[in-house]
Parts: sequence; C-alpha cells; structure tokens
Amino acid sequence: KINSQRWGRTELPAGIIQDLLSTVFVKQSLQIGATLFRRGALQTVGFLRPNLQNCEDNDLFVRLAIAGKKCYYLPELLMEYRFHAEQQGLDRAIPYLTDKLRYLTSYEFDCEKLEAVRIGRIAQTQVALGLRLIEVGETAKGRSMLWAGKSVSEAKMWVGLGLSLLPVELRGRAFKAVRELLNSGE
Repeated sequence: KINSQRWGRTELPAGIIQDLLSTVFVKQSLQIGATLFRRGALQTVGFLRPNLQNCEDNDLFVRLAIAGKKCYYLPELLMEYRFHAEQQGLDRAIPYLTDKLRYLTSYEFDCEKLEAVRIGRIAQTQVALGLRLIEVGETAKGRSMLWAGKSVSEAKMWVGLGLSLLPVELRGRAFKAVRELLNSGE
C-alpha cells in the first residue's frame, strides 16, 4: 500500500484515466507488472524500445498516452512493487540513470507544465549521474553531467566538482561520508 500511495494510485478513481499523459509522466502512477495491454495498442507504438533496459515501462506508457490510447484503472491491488538493496548500488545506478536520461530526452511536450517537469527531471538525472560517474572515476564525463544539470542544484554540483579533485581511490569513502552527513540531518 505504501508504494501505491507514493505513486498516487490511491488517488486514482476507478475507470478511464482522464489525463493519461500527466498520470504516466508526472505522477508515474502505473507500473508495467500490473498492467494489461491490448496487442494492437502495443503494435501501434512499437512495443518496448530495445535500447532501454531501465525506464522502458515509463517510456512505453508515455508513448501510449501520446498516441491517444486509453487506460482503464482498476483500484484492486493485484501486486505491489518492492525495492531491493541490489537496486541501489553503483553498478545499477549508472545504467539506470543513463537510460533514464535517454528516456527523458526522447520527448518534448507541447504542454508547458509537462515540459517543465521533463526539463527538471533531466537536470536532476544529470546531477545524479554526474555524481556517480565521478565516484567511479569517470571524472570528465561526470563533471560534464554536473555542469549540464546545475540548474537543479548548484550545491550538489559544487560538492561533486570538489569531490572530483580527490584521487579516485579515496572517492568512495568521501562520497559515503557526505551521504552519511546528509542523512544525519534528516
């Protein structure tokens, strides 16, 4: 139930979702594991994109919404997605954030509100990816990402740029210390 609340499914009324694009892009309320599709709808948008291994479900939902497809929401809980510790490591974060950036940059929305959300998410993703790239030693690429996403958090950008000056072998511990410091303030 916590996951359903986090993604706004508890607020969705049963029936046809009125603003599907906003629901699937802004709120990201739907999850592919609990969704049934008509084959014709999937054929219309070309199924899942083979070049995305992460965010492929969000990408599919957005393409279906842009194509004008309808979605009927059933509020009965059929399954609940859960997070695993393995999903949080650097080896998962970098491919995930790379795909997320590819997904977010594959669209431009006519609606100003949706476009503002998209641009903000691109910047957030660039900062997150930049920090992780710096942590693993891909310094130039990481710095470039931080500069590209600085509009969302100049403070994170400067911290990341500062940490990028450390020798690679010390960065893991330095990033861990910064994370612990930030988590202790919550």
